[in-house]
Amino acid sequence: MWPEPEIIPCMRGRTRIRSTHPIRGSVKTSWKDARVLTGFMDDAQFRSFVADHLGKLSERGQVDLLNKVETTRAECAKLSPIPLDSGVFRSATSPHIQGIRDDPIFTELFAERPRDFFWIDPSKVVALQANVTLPLEVPPTDANDLISYYLPHSWEIPVEISRLGPMAFYFLSSCPHLGASAQPIVEVDPSGRRLVVQPPRHANLTQVVQLNGRLYCRNGHNRIVAALRAGVMEIPALVIQGILPQDISLAGPNFFNPGYLLPLARPPLIGDLLGPASATIPSREWRYGFALNLMALPVNHPI
Repeated sequence: MWPEPEIIPCMRGRTRIRSTHPIRGSVKTSWKDARVLTGFMDDAQFRSFVADHLGKLSERGQVDLLNKVETTRAECAKLSPIPLDSGVFRSATSPHIQGIRDDPIFTELFAERPRDFFWIDPSKVVALQANVTLPLEVPPTDANDLISYYLPHSWEIPVEISRLGPMAFYFLSSCPHLGASAQPIVEVDPSGRRLVVQPPRHANLTQVVQLNGRLYCRNGHNRIVAALRAGVMEIPALVIQGILPQDISLAGPNFFNPGYLLPLARPPLIGDLLGPASATIPSREWRYGFALNLMALPVNHPI
C-alpha cells in the first residue's frame, strides 16, 4: 500500500498536502567509480570535484571521506622525485601512422603545432586530469592493434541527437570536447539539395605535450593508465612541442592548473592513479554537447 500523505500547515489557515508517493519524472543521475589523484588535490579543488557526491553523504560519511583523502595526501608527501626527462624513446612509424600523417584533417587540426609520433614511457607522463573512470580497459597485445588503439584514425565524435522542437536539436556525447568546442560543421551535400550538420572533428589520439623536458597528457589518460596496469611499458603517442604554460592548460575542477604543476619536483603521474596517493570515489557521469536552433526565413530573389 502507498504511505499516507504528509499534512503540512500553511499560512492563512489553509492546509497543503505533500504526497509521499515516488515523484514521477524526477531527474535520475548516473554514477561510476573513478580513481582520483586526491593526494595531489588541495581541499578547495577536491571539494569542487566531489561536490555532487559530498552533498549526498551523511555527516559521518563526509568525515570518513575527508579522512580517506587525508591519508592519500600523507602518502603523496612520501613520494620522492624521479627523473622525467627521458620519457620519449624513438620515432613511431607504421602504415597506420603514415595514413594519419597524410590525412588533411590531421594537418588541419595540428597545423600550428610542431609535433610527431613517438614511442613513449607511460610511467613518466604527468597527469593533467585528476581522475579516470573505472573499470579500466585492457589494451591489445598485438603490435598493430596496439598502435590503432592508442592512435585511432578517426575524427568523428559519437553523438546522440534529440529533437527539442521543429527546428531545434540537442547534440550530446560522453566526449568533453563536444562541450568545449560547440562549433558544428555545416555543409551542403554533393546533390546541392540537403544540408548536413555534423559535430566538430576531434582527434582522439593519445596526445602528450613536451614542455620543459616533461611529458604532460592532454588526451588519453584512461588508455595510459590501462597500459601501466597491464604492464605495457611503451606506447605510441602524438608528442606536441609545448612553448607556454597555456599549452598544458585544461579547464575544469578535474584538471590540474599549470601554475600548480610546473614547479613541483614530484608532479602527479598517471601511474599514481594505481597507487596509495589516489582513492576510489563515486563520480557522476556527464554528457557534453550543444543545442542547435535552425531558422527559416522567406527569401524572394530575382533570377
